[in-house]
Amino acid sequence: MLQTPSCLQPNKNFIFSVILAGLFTTSLCLSIIGPFFPLKASDYDIEQQMVGIIYSGFPLGAISCTFLIHKQMSLHRKPFMITGIVFQVIAMIGFATLFLWNSKSLIICLAFLYRVFQGIGLSMFEAPSLSFLPLLFNRQLDEKIGLMEGVQSIGFMLGPLLGSLFYYVDGYQLVFYAIGIIQFLVLPITFFCVPDYKQVKKSFGTSKSTDRSSLSNDLQIQLLLRNNSSDEEASKISYKKSIKNYRIILMFCLIFLTAYGFLFLDSSFALYLDGQFGLDQHAINYIFFASYFCNFIACQIVSYFSNKQYNSIRICIAGFIISFICYLFLGPADIFPFQPILGLTIAMRCIISLSQSLVYIPSMKEFFNTLSSIFHLNQDDEQIGDMASTFYILAQQTGELFGPLIGDSICQYRSFQDATFYLGVFNVAAILILFVAKLLIKQDETQKIVYRRQSQHFYISLQKERQIKTSKLEDEQLTTQDQYDKEDNKQTQN
Repeated sequence: MLQTPSCLQPNKNFIFSVILAGLFTTSLCLSIIGPFFPLKASDYDIEQQMVGIIYSGFPLGAISCTFLIHKQMSLHRKPFMITGIVFQVIAMIGFATLFLWNSKSLIICLAFLYRVFQGIGLSMFEAPSLSFLPLLFNRQLDEKIGLMEGVQSIGFMLGPLLGSLFYYVDGYQLVFYAIGIIQFLVLPITFFCVPDYKQVKKSFGTSKSTDRSSLSNDLQIQLLLRNNSSDEEASKISYKKSIKNYRIILMFCLIFLTAYGFLFLDSSFALYLDGQFGLDQHAINYIFFASYFCNFIACQIVSYFSNKQYNSIRICIAGFIISFICYLFLGPADIFPFQPILGLTIAMRCIISLSQSLVYIPSMKEFFNTLSSIFHLNQDDEQIGDMASTFYILAQQTGELFGPLIGDSICQYRSFQDATFYLGVFNVAAILILFVAKLLIKQDETQKIVYRRQSQHFYISLQKERQIKTSKLEDEQLTTQDQYDKEDNKQTQN
């Protein structure tokens, strides 16, 4: 009898290694767009606002794809991952041959299409990968998500360096051809060495509940309150019910705003360094490398500390606050009494990359645990994982959709300094609105709890009154019966 190859046996660490390899090569593909494409596009007189529109094709493809595949993810995880790799390879070949065309309009349309392909490729690979985690590593979510972010950071970090090497050898085209070949190498590994999801679920199926001791006091209170509802209502998993939860809304907004700034910088930072400081392509690549290196270091530190406590939302808020402060000084804006300084700009860019890890890494676990509490911790990890990964990617890609659209438009009509300043101010306003909303929601929930307690007291008092009336009626009936018995006895004696 033929033996199944060892690589095909369900080994969760091996499956996770293949996922990491795919994320690494995908990050390589995404990282070389920022340092190379905007400068090349400027040589062909493509406006910065148009570059922002081209960049927005990436999140547009990812969002559309996520909506289409999230309901089918439980059945087709492996095919989606393979298809995602194919889309990334096609996009790399497309960008390599993009400037062979003579028509400026055709270049813009094709560039937008290839960015859409990149978004579809990322969504098809990353969403199933994230949904694997609760099934494989239910108790190590932060650690594994931190490792995934770290590997992606290495990919983003090495992309500009490898790009510089290939650019030095044979120019722009070789950069994208070489990275596309590296991405293609993951395709046979994923096809032959990742088992079917049903086989993985059969081997590593987790319990349908999560340890309640790992939950915060707030979520335990919410869970106790929800347990008063019917089991039939609790068994329904729905996005409509999930988005009514404040924690889900807050995490979604934090990821959205962080991703907004990330892709805005990815599309405009190289042009700013070239125009403001006159840096060449290699120097710009090294600055991108430094920022991604900071992100990699932060991933390891954040994943360690966030795994030590459940309340990851504080870590996310801290990273968000650090990032919007840095945006104010990245330019800096004209309201500050000093001119742009290259060292300050690089330092702020590196700190922003560091703070992004503070938001991204704890957020997936926060989604998972919050969704588990909403649905009474009695749902399959598969369902919770699918919904958590969908929320995570939608928040990230929605932010990346608006970042280059709005940011590059401001850069074209105002300046890069104004765009970063407005972004910082917008983040401050957004977080204040969220906290005001929290106070209003908390006040409303408090009123509901008070009303519920009053209703319970009323119900208890009503029950007591009924019991008293019932006991009185029983006593009266007994008294009447005793009188009848006495009269019967008298008649019998007579």
